[in-house]
Amino acid sequence: MSTKQSRKLARTFAVVSLLVVTGATFAAVGNASESGSVSPHDGMVQVVVGGGETLWDIASMVSGNQNVQSVVDEIATANHLASPDVHGGQRLWVPVK
Repeated sequence: MSTKQSRKLARTFAVVSLLVVTGATFAAVGNASESGSVSPHDGMVQVVVGGGETLWDIASMVSGNQNVQSVVDEIATANHLASPDVHGGQRLWVPVK
């Protein structure tokens, strides 16, 4: 193989390698942006429980025309609460209606 052919082969290999790396980068960025667009807390805001507040109090404030108990259940599920007991300073995800 001549020097000219070796250089051409090396250049071709470098270009193909660069294209593969570029394609992989775009694929990774595309997947990252897709996975970041769906959040388990979409349609919710995080609030801090005030001293003496109950889960029912918080649900009543955001329930609008919905049944307060269903909003309590939604808050409990979103925050993985084993009981309806909350304490001051606790952060909770609450639905925005």
